[in-house]
Parts: sequence; structure tokens; C-alpha cells
Amino acid sequence: MGGACQKRRRRKAKAAEKAARLAPPEEKAHAPAAKQTAGDNGNGAIVFDPTTFHVPNDFSEEGKEGSRILGLDPVVAAVVALALAFIAFVSVLITLMPPKN
Repeated sequence: MGGACQKRRRRKAKAAEKAARLAPPEEKAHAPAAKQTAGDNGNGAIVFDPTTFHVPNDFSEEGKEGSRILGLDPVVAAVVALALAFIAFVSVLITLMPPKN
């Protein structure tokens, strides 16, 4: 009977080890041997450190160097040009329409 108890204990230990390996990070944080990170206070709340948190002053892309057409990105300029060409095409078709009787 002593061998059966040891087998059962080994099986439970293996199952606990496997469960610990497969546990999601949320559950690993509450494990007794787990280290807490700077963003986790142990209660499930995310806390940030304002000394390392950097917020940009503006959303402009000053550092982005590249070709600009009238201050716009080339893709935006192409879309605007196509839209204006379409409007001009439709207006020409409207002026060429025969008058209604």
C-alpha cells in the first residue's frame, strides 16, 4: 500500500507541475514564488510609473523627412488630384448633355 501512495503523490506532483507550466500569466502572478513586475500591484490592477512614461507634446511628424507636395504626403496629393479630375470629368459631361425638351 505504501507504493500506491507514493505513486499517487508523484502523479499529483507531476499534475501540479504541468498545471503550473500551462497556467496563464494572470494565475502565475499570484503564485507564491512569482515575481511581481513594476506594472502589477498584485491585485490585478495595472499601475504605470510616471517617471518612465513618456507622452509626446504633439502629434506632428516633424522627424519624418520625405517628399511633400504642397505640404501633403504624396499619397494624399494623388487622391486629391484624382478626386478633382473626377469632379472635372463629371462637370464636362453635364455641360455636354443635350437640353431637355
